Amino acid sequence: MEEEKNKKIAEIREKIIRLKNKTYEVREQMNLSSYDDRRRYFRKLNEISEEIHLLENQILFIDGPEYNNKEIDLYLDKKSSTENEKCYLITLHGNLKEIGKVRVTLKYFSSYLGNIGYEVNPFIRGHK
Repeated sequence: MEEEKNKKIAEIREKIIRLKNKTYEVREQMNLSSYDDRRRYFRKLNEISEEIHLLENQILFIDGPEYNNKEIDLYLDKKSSTENEKCYLITLHGNLKEIGKVRVTLKYFSSYLGNIGYEVNPFIRGHK
């Protein structure tokens, strides 16, 4: 099981490297292009960046959610978490696109034993 997970992570990292190399190629083409063509290259760079972000999330989410229900999943963000602070990424259930973050601080604040903060991305908030 662990060997299979490591193999999948290696495959994802290879895809990320290929995409990052592709961004260098697109940037070179963009620098050589006319001003009018640059918008097309900007769109292409944004698409590649989004694809890289989703692949990086696959690595973060490979262990499965720490919490889930029929609406949301919470994945531990190991890169951002510390001993006293746990950071979780919020996704809609069954989807790997991040829609927000939850931060749980487990240290003493004046008369409180901890703190919980959250952030929900604007596109998912439900109002304009």
